[in-house]
Amino acid sequence: GTGTIVRYNTFYSKGSGQSAVDIVGTGPITFNNNIIVHSSSANIYRCGAGSLAGYSGNNNVFDGTSAVSLCGNSLVGWRTATGDDANTLETDPLFVNAAAGNFYLQPTSPACSIGGGYAGAYPCETTNNNPVAVISADPTSGLALLLVSFSAAGSSDPDGDPLNYAWNFGD
Repeated sequence: GTGTIVRYNTFYSKGSGQSAVDIVGTGPITFNNNIIVHSSSANIYRCGAGSLAGYSGNNNVFDGTSAVSLCGNSLVGWRTATGDDANTLETDPLFVNAAAGNFYLQPTSPACSIGGGYAGAYPCETTNNNPVAVISADPTSGLALLLVSFSAAGSSDPDGDPLNYAWNFGD
């Protein structure tokens, strides 16, 4: 595109045979602070003829699940060809729980401190939020030697972390 700025996006594709981002047309195009997770052997970037003229990019994170290919180049080859993406990383961005659709970044994510800010569409988790415990009992009253079933099935964790349950009745 002409004068296109692509910044603070998360591209997540576990498909195959498709490029994650098509760079077509003539520049300028600025591609900064994005995260691309792409498990295919296809290009992360696929470039049209003459489309690198005016490209500028930096502080991106490319998941290296499969070999990163940027218009047919490795990240090092891409840097040499374009002179860009000096601070771009090829690593796991450490999402909180991508499989469940939670693309927030874990506090230890390398994308949390790239280029003096962060990369991607979602900010970094800075704290671990407490889970919400929901407990039920059935029945809730009756005569002595009452058999009661307890459940924590309604409990959840706002960060998407797995929950563990331990019952302690003090006896």
